[in-house]
Amino acid sequence: MYNEWNKITKEKLKHEIKVWIADRHQNPYIQNANGELYFAFPHVFNNELVLVIWVDNTSDLHEILISHEIGHHVLSLKGHKELHDVSNRRSQNEILLNSFASHVPLYHLQLLLGSNPITEIDKRTLHNINLFEKSNESLDINSLKPNILYLSDDLLNCSPEAKKKLVAVLKTKHPFTLSQCERVIVLSKNYNLITPEGNLKFKKAIVKLLALGDNWTEKSPTDEFLKLINGLK
Repeated sequence: MYNEWNKITKEKLKHEIKVWIADRHQNPYIQNANGELYFAFPHVFNNELVLVIWVDNTSDLHEILISHEIGHHVLSLKGHKELHDVSNRRSQNEILLNSFASHVPLYHLQLLLGSNPITEIDKRTLHNINLFEKSNESLDINSLKPNILYLSDDLLNCSPEAKKKLVAVLKTKHPFTLSQCERVIVLSKNYNLITPEGNLKFKKAIVKLLALGDNWTEKSPTDEFLKLINGLK
């Protein structure tokens, strides 16, 4: 994925952007986040634009997770756009919608480049099985929407074995959430999620299906990279 990143940045941005690895505990914004965290974001250091991947432990790196974080930005430069909720920027729904919809093309790209992400996908799914097995479904439909997006991600991408276990738990403990996830999965079959155009249409369709609000706008992350490049001295 690193080679893909070098290729796409030179092609689309006409600029070399190095990848740095950093300890997320040194980042005040994410140092106290719960659980294992890998997070990539562009930063300018000493007038150099770099893509920093913040990790839990710099001495115990997981290649597939590094690939995953770089891959999100590779897809952006390949034309994949995000949807932003103008009325509630960086809300759970916005973050989970964009993350979920981008995972199908991201996992496809990882496979094309020789990395199989299924172990990490199933690891997250099994974590969620344990989590949702111990909780009860809320009666507040709006509060369930982040769960619907989060679990639809698992159901669409995990192995058949993990999916069977997750469905069994949700059917017993979170039946309404499961019914909405199933609607999202059915909806996904109407779009080519691999292409930027199909993926964006899918995101817009989810916003409508789950009634996530009326004030959403398209955003190209490529524009943010160009803005940072143009701001360099």
